[in-house]
Amino acid sequence: MNLNSLPRAASLFTTTLALALSAASLAQMPMDATGAMPPGHPEIAPPLPDNMDTTSVGRVTVQVRQHAPDSPPVTSGDVTLELQHRGHVMQTLTAAIDDHGHAVFENVPVGIPVVAVAQYEHQGVRFTAESEPLNAETPNTDIELTICDTTTEKPDLAVSSRHVMARATPHGLMVQEMLVIANPADKVWAPIDLTASPVATSPSEPHPGLTFLLPLPPTAANLRLGQGLTPDNSTVVDHNLQFRSPLLPGDNSITIAYVIPLQDGQAVLPLRSTLPTKQVMVFLPSDGSSIQAQGLSDSGAMTAGPGEVRAFRASDVPADQTLTLTVRPGQAMTMPSDAATTEPSAAPPAPAQQPTPPYTPQSEVPAPTAPSGSARTLALAGGAVLLVLGVIMALARRSKKS
Repeated sequence: MNLNSLPRAASLFTTTLALALSAASLAQMPMDATGAMPPGHPEIAPPLPDNMDTTSVGRVTVQVRQHAPDSPPVTSGDVTLELQHRGHVMQTLTAAIDDHGHAVFENVPVGIPVVAVAQYEHQGVRFTAESEPLNAETPNTDIELTICDTTTEKPDLAVSSRHVMARATPHGLMVQEMLVIANPADKVWAPIDLTASPVATSPSEPHPGLTFLLPLPPTAANLRLGQGLTPDNSTVVDHNLQFRSPLLPGDNSITIAYVIPLQDGQAVLPLRSTLPTKQVMVFLPSDGSSIQAQGLSDSGAMTAGPGEVRAFRASDVPADQTLTLTVRPGQAMTMPSDAATTEPSAAPPAPAQQPTPPYTPQSEVPAPTAPSGSARTLALAGGAVLLVLGVIMALARRSKKS
């Protein structure tokens, strides 16, 4: 977890990487995909190699420290260490914190590459930090796990950035959004006491621990939760995403994907937030689609990677103001009624219905989890990365000229 303000150059890199991740994911998202196994499906762990090295071990030292400089040192409690291989937990270890704030894990198996994810619960929030991959060549590592106190006093929240990647298809508009919710305070904000007994709530009422409410397009379908969103911290009620994870100091990122089905040959994408938004950016391929924007300025077409994209932006958007994009797919994308739909690239029409809540609300949920300290290594689509990098560079050149 990084609680420090990033310099401008680092912020640009973070924005670029986030948009690249969104573009890569959007390019690979099937029209009818939910991104998850069917309900009740057991987790499928990757098979272990027959010749796995069972003799290589390492050492992981976790330093637990308070974020605020005047806070007392952490000298008690247990640290949990999950060893993850390809995103699946292979083993869980526990060690007590010593008088110096260290939890030491000896003889950690590293015969196969693993990522060590350290967890420590403080005032009802589970903080996490993870290591770089460990293996027989690099078996030892130190992990710094920063924690901070929790408050129920609401800070002056805002959405610092909202980035939207969209792509028109013959059946609808595929959309992926990444929002960064900024907490300017130096404490974790939670509206309720997280150490108290869990509160049973009705699915039709806002959760008392609600920290952010995101209105979704009323026709959105095939909802998929992404970064920062899990069935334990979010649900959808009346076309609103209810996010109840505590907000850490600094940036808190969430990602969501959905499809807007075509109605009368076009898809309408409304963008609204219950918090003021400092910057909104929307990117679509320049593929001949007709695009009308309300509340967004058109930055025009620009070369980005292998092709051109259209970019739209808005700044300092007040809370509850709606920005709208109306997209009518280009003629090349329009499929005749007798077109064959058995081609591999064809996708079934997305149902024109409200998104189904991604899970059944639970009366008891585990301790909220703070974001991990480092991102996992992800495979990105090369074209999508070049596309987004090109967009950022083109916008930077235009800003210099103006």
